[in-house]
Amino acid sequence: MQYNNNTKDTQELLKIFYSDKYGFDEEGLKKSLQGVLQYYDNHARHQYHIISRFVNEKMQESEDSVSYILNNIDVMLAFLENKRKECEKIIKKTSSIKIDEVILNLEKLYDHIALEEERLKNNAANMKISNSQIKDNVLETFNSITDSFQEKVDEVSGSLNANIITVVGLFSAIIFVFFGGITGMSGLVKGICTLKSKEDLTIPLICVLALGFVIFNIVFLLLYSIAKIVDKNIGTTISGQGYVWYDIDDSTDGKFYVLKNGELTRKSYETRQKAQKKIEKNKRVWRVKEAIKQTLKKIFFRFPYVLAINIILVIGILYLYMQL
Repeated sequence: MQYNNNTKDTQELLKIFYSDKYGFDEEGLKKSLQGVLQYYDNHARHQYHIISRFVNEKMQESEDSVSYILNNIDVMLAFLENKRKECEKIIKKTSSIKIDEVILNLEKLYDHIALEEERLKNNAANMKISNSQIKDNVLETFNSITDSFQEKVDEVSGSLNANIITVVGLFSAIIFVFFGGITGMSGLVKGICTLKSKEDLTIPLICVLALGFVIFNIVFLLLYSIAKIVDKNIGTTISGQGYVWYDIDDSTDGKFYVLKNGELTRKSYETRQKAQKKIEKNKRVWRVKEAIKQTLKKIFFRFPYVLAINIILVIGILYLYMQL
């Protein structure tokens, strides 16, 4: 309870100097002095945390409010010094403390308030600087990200424009080849229609099939180029290269056996070097087999429709050629 009273009394002491009714004439100062004496009769010290809280609250309302408090304390100290004899009489009547003690306590109060004001102003200035630095850092980071993003956009845009131009060019080539081939074929067909015997049809038909073979593969090559540019797969997906691993096992009868994918092979070797040579040979043979296997897969299964049409055209050309 005594602690709570001390807190409340400290606030009342500060309110004396903060009050807008604080008097600057002699009568007003005497009245304010009575309130100050009442506090120091009951308390020997100030509560600094109460002063800090009070100053913080008043500075949030207005920075001039703390200056107003300090000015009023300064006026009271001047009054005690200039009217010392009159003040001593007033103090003796109402209090047991001496005038020098009152002056000392008010000087300490002034220092506490001034120190807290300076601390809060420094904190506010540091906070302002920190906020400014954070803002600058955020803006700098944002600008860096924006510049990087713009560079990526420009890069992608340039690449996209180049790809579009290439694709349009290839499509133009496809159309040119297709319609050029159609025009050529139409001339051959007109010529075929004028022939009178079956024997005379052989060579024109060979020319038609050969021209169809060339046009078909050129158009496919152009479409394949477009698919590569736009990163699209127009063929069927085939399985990739297999995997095999070899090792040497010397755990039985003092001989060395080659392990293939964890399984023992039949033949044994007298030394580890011979077994290692066998492994290197098997690896080379396996790589060649896999390369041939992958090549055949790509030929027969990557583009099966293209292969089928080419086979049909080639067989037709060979068959007609044999009829000559």
